[in-house]
Amino acid sequence: MTGSFLPILAVDVLGSFAMMILALLCLYKAKILRELDTDNAVFLYLMWISTGFAVFAVSRSFGHILKQALVLTGYPDAWHAISPYSGGVNTVSFMLVGLITLFFNQIWKINEKILSGRKELEDTHIQLRQLNQTLEHKVVERTERLAGSEYKARRIFEHSLDTILVTDERFNISEINQAGVILTGYEKKEMLDKKMGLKDFMALPSEWDRIRSLLDAREYMVNEETDFLRPDHSLVRVLITGGVDYGAFGCGKSFHFIIKDINDKKQMEQQIAQADKLAALGELSAGVAHEINNPLGIILGYTQLLLKEKSGLEEDLKTIEKHVKNCRNVVSDLLSFSRKGSAEMGRVDVTKVVNDVIKFLSNHTDFRNVDIKLDLSREEPLIVTGNEQELAQVIINLMINACHAVEKKGHIEITTEKSDTARIFITVKDDGTGIRKKHISRIFDPFFTTKPVGQGTGLGLSVGYGIIRRHGGEITAKNRETKGAAFTISLPAARRMTGTKKPGQALQGHKQEKRPMATEILVVDDETDMTRLLQRTLEPELNCRVTMAFSGEMAVDILRQASFDLVVCDVKMPGMDGFELLNRIRADYPDLTVVMLTAFGNIESAVKAIKAGAYDFMAKPFERDEILFKIQKALERSLLLKENKRLLKDREEKPYELIGKSEPMQRVFDQIRMVAPSDVTVLITGESGTGKDLTARSIHALGPRKDESFISVNCPTIPEFILESELFGYKKGAFTNAVQDRDGLFQEADKGTIFLDEIGDIGPSIQTKLLRVLQEKEIKPLGDTKIKKVDVRIIASTNRDLKQKMADNEFRQDFFYRLSVLPIELPPLRDRIMDIPLIAEHLVAKHCKKMKKEPKTISEEVMDILMKQPWPGNVRELENILVQGILYSKDDILRLSDIPIRAAGQREKGSINSADLAALPYKTAKEKILKEFNHTYIGARLSMAGGNITRAAGMCEMDRQALQQIMKRYDIDPDKFR
Repeated sequence: MTGSFLPILAVDVLGSFAMMILALLCLYKAKILRELDTDNAVFLYLMWISTGFAVFAVSRSFGHILKQALVLTGYPDAWHAISPYSGGVNTVSFMLVGLITLFFNQIWKINEKILSGRKELEDTHIQLRQLNQTLEHKVVERTERLAGSEYKARRIFEHSLDTILVTDERFNISEINQAGVILTGYEKKEMLDKKMGLKDFMALPSEWDRIRSLLDAREYMVNEETDFLRPDHSLVRVLITGGVDYGAFGCGKSFHFIIKDINDKKQMEQQIAQADKLAALGELSAGVAHEINNPLGIILGYTQLLLKEKSGLEEDLKTIEKHVKNCRNVVSDLLSFSRKGSAEMGRVDVTKVVNDVIKFLSNHTDFRNVDIKLDLSREEPLIVTGNEQELAQVIINLMINACHAVEKKGHIEITTEKSDTARIFITVKDDGTGIRKKHISRIFDPFFTTKPVGQGTGLGLSVGYGIIRRHGGEITAKNRETKGAAFTISLPAARRMTGTKKPGQALQGHKQEKRPMATEILVVDDETDMTRLLQRTLEPELNCRVTMAFSGEMAVDILRQASFDLVVCDVKMPGMDGFELLNRIRADYPDLTVVMLTAFGNIESAVKAIKAGAYDFMAKPFERDEILFKIQKALERSLLLKENKRLLKDREEKPYELIGKSEPMQRVFDQIRMVAPSDVTVLITGESGTGKDLTARSIHALGPRKDESFISVNCPTIPEFILESELFGYKKGAFTNAVQDRDGLFQEADKGTIFLDEIGDIGPSIQTKLLRVLQEKEIKPLGDTKIKKVDVRIIASTNRDLKQKMADNEFRQDFFYRLSVLPIELPPLRDRIMDIPLIAEHLVAKHCKKMKKEPKTISEEVMDILMKQPWPGNVRELENILVQGILYSKDDILRLSDIPIRAAGQREKGSINSADLAALPYKTAKEKILKEFNHTYIGARLSMAGGNITRAAGMCEMDRQALQQIMKRYDIDPDKFR
């Protein structure tokens, strides 16, 4: 029994030791592998599993050895007590091995993710390294840019015209630019050394408290106004914008401020606001005065009527008249309260006014960065009749509007010029935002403004419009072709000083020349006393017949039944008011002259009346002489319109007045007969006065369009900015004063002929638009988006050398060749001497009839001299000479003494021979010769130019201004040559 147990015991004990040794060896080897690569998960697992097996082997082996030892020593019961614990340790050890395996499974999965992440990190690292290499270059480049930006920012900071101020969190100044030094009056070093703050500049401590509270509450402030107190105790009005900056990269909190000097701007705004307020007060005052002016007008009118009759009450009536005038003056003062300065009219030098305005505005900060260009006419002087202060006010308003349009940093140009029609133009151009299309028609309306609320009342342009209209002028606005807008003032040039005459003076001191009883006046007023007053005033003085209407509706009915020369209409009436009646008259009777009357005497009503088409406007109460003077002028206009229509009708009935039997004229007649039946464009060339207008009318009269309209347009007499609207028409609202649609001359000439006289003087812009008409037979009115077809024959004329103008790039070649499909060149009078007798006899007969003189014949002596003259002015010069002869002639024969030309060997009356000259001092003789020469030479040139000074100056090869000075010196009147 003992012998058989010993091998088992030996195997059990020895096997236990062997198992422990093997387990520990495995653990040892696993630990070595682990230390070789600590990141290898397999080696980690081997070490953990070896540890588990070692624990299991030790526990198992120790249990077997302990069991054998207890059994051999005779303590089996002790083993039985211990064996459950030994088995439990073995079980726990084995479970540990299993848990290690399960845990490693999870570790393996995590490791795979880690390896995958490591791979990604390595790839990312490679990319980052590449980016880092690129970033170094970008950092260098960015650093250079930042350095440049810092330099620019520093320059902006140092050279800014506005103050830039930086303070710390306690509002002590840490940085300030040069503009701030100038604004505050303190040296920069002084501010920094004394640790001065923003509050040290405030004139009032309460202002600093207000600004500090805004910053505390909102951490910013925008455009806060306050006053700075400078060291010299002067106040400066400033505008402050600022806010907090919390800084970056550990920088401390600071405050940044931008401060603008608005002293000058506030002063100007106050002046303009004051002017606008006064204008608005005038508007209100006019309404209050309306009901006063009506009865005052009636009382004053009847009083002045009674004063004409001897009744023994003259002193009492004069007392009434005196006090009524006093009341009227009070109302007038109330109405004129809003006007700045004196309303007295005088001779005003436009050039001086413009220069004074520019000098005044050049000192204003708003114009500091505005480039103002002056292009003033050299014609001296540019004189108008008006009030200098009011005209300056208008130009200032236009300049301020232009300054706002260019946002105080653009270009403004002022030009002045004098036209051949004795009008002076002042144009203010800017390159700003321009005028929106929908605003152009309302730009001069009262209280209309495009400025933000609180920055404009809308009265500036309206008041300016009224001032210009009161001066007998026009003011228009339009957008420029390139950029910006242009406002043009047109004023009549003042006449030469030959003595002054007050309105109505011609009616005093002598009996007026009686008119025939053909003059009919319609007076419309709901005040029956006023209509009777006008009837009693006008009929005896103007020898007219006055018909009364007491409402607008009644006036319309009367106008349907009878014709009138003039309508005098009140504005404010129940039912149909004066403006509505005026619109009806303009639509149904466009040639009828209308004068408006109202007790609501303000500028806007006058502007509205004139814009609506009234001839004149009068405020109640009015003086008797004043109303007579204005009504007489209105009647003269009405009669002139009727006479003009009659003359046009006579001219249309006899258009073919070309005369001549010479060979050059026969060639012209052949060309006219050849071209008349066709529809081709004709270009008529020739010197001034050769009959280009008659040639065009002859072509029309002999053609298929003879029963249709013939429209003649003298291109040089119409300013280019008006010529386009006249030719092509416009839509309502296309520009200021375009209150309704209007057809252009091309539309009026539809189916007929349009004659473009002196087309060589038009500009490139109009040439381009006319080229389209020639090519496509279509036009586009201003402000319209639609193109309209026209069926018009075009005839043009010129006295210019168009080929030379093309060479000088002043005339388009394609336009020239479109015009001259069939050219007709008219010969000068010197090349057809044999036609002079026929032309002279025709002209004498024509003008004798026109001037209601007995028929006259031309003496042989005169005819012989006429045949020997060079006639540089051609037929027009011959006509002027013969007209003067008709006027000077005392009988039915034109003699040599009647005409201002002389034969060879003879001298005119007043000319000087050598004997006469020898008897005179040198200076006197020289002056007489110069006077004779200038009268002869310049008179001939003016005759050739039809009295046009600009053309005559061109013929003389001298400046217009120089020619005007010579004409003024020798008293040469251009009107005699028109």
